Amino acid sequence: MGANCVQAQPSGLHQRNPCLPPGRQPGIQPSTRKKASRSQQEASLREAVDEALNQDQTERDLFLSAVGCTVESAFDDMRLIKKMWHKEKGVQGFHLVQSFAPGEASPELAHQIGQEFAQKLLDGKFQVVISTHLNTKCLHNHLVWNSVSLTNGKKYRSNRKNIHYPNTPDFR
Repeated sequence: MGANCVQAQPSGLHQRNPCLPPGRQPGIQPSTRKKASRSQQEASLREAVDEALNQDQTERDLFLSAVGCTVESAFDDMRLIKKMWHKEKGVQGFHLVQSFAPGEASPELAHQIGQEFAQKLLDGKFQVVISTHLNTKCLHNHLVWNSVSLTNGKKYRSNRKNIHYPNTPDFR
């Protein structure tokens, strides 16, 4: 299975996804962004969760799942953890798009791969929403996770070390 991953970016920031049409490409790149206010950062996390859970794109509820929160209230659940640990400032969450070549995986397998990737990457310590979108020629998963750990209140640090773990392909 050679899933092509887009490196995780702070919520609201994305790299180009080759499987999405030009009109659906995320627009803000890290080098051009300005420091955002807390309300802008919170809105960015809400937008990432809303995009991941877009019912029009997922077609069937079978391809929506969540860990440490509920699909229906993921954003509010994530905010509660931030408040509980007094970590409401800074990066609010992360959004990763994992795409598959046409015919590479069935929707069920693509979703299972997304769930397994989230488990290996986050080890159940961070709330995450996983959705498999079927609206383009390339199936793709959206993983949106809270920047604050459920278990110890520490912030997630996005770096190569976090993405690489034993027995998996290199996601460069």
